[in-house]
Amino acid sequence: MAYKQKLATFDASEVVMSWGATKIDGLADGTFVEVVQENDSFTDVSGADGEVMRSKTNDRRFEITFTLMQSSDANGPLSEAHNVDIRTPNGDGIQPLRIYDKASGTVIFAEKAWLKRHADTGFAKEHTDRVWALRSNNVDVKMAGNPAV
Repeated sequence: MAYKQKLATFDASEVVMSWGATKIDGLADGTFVEVVQENDSFTDVSGADGEVMRSKTNDRRFEITFTLMQSSDANGPLSEAHNVDIRTPNGDGIQPLRIYDKASGTVIFAEKAWLKRHADTGFAKEHTDRVWALRSNNVDVKMAGNPAV
């Protein structure tokens, strides 16, 4: 009997992302979104006799980075939202973040996310990417795998 290896397909166009009312599109080639947890969910220590105690950190902070093409329509609304947040008190730039891979069912959601800073801007003979970093203090992540075809 022959072993059947799984074959699955990833399609970047199936990843739908938004921050508030802004649709995140115009994705750069390569890694266009990265979601990184700030600290471990648990830490642990080992005693002299090998007994281990783990501690829940309760630190749910994440950094979410979008890499967009210079031509992305999302650059303008992201820049304006950050400008508003800088100029107004009490978190006018805090909005929900949603990332959903329709093919796999992976969902990343933050009720409150804010831009860390403006994307660095450069101009050259060729296009340059814009990298936007958002932060959140509480992110729900549900990972899934792409189904076999």
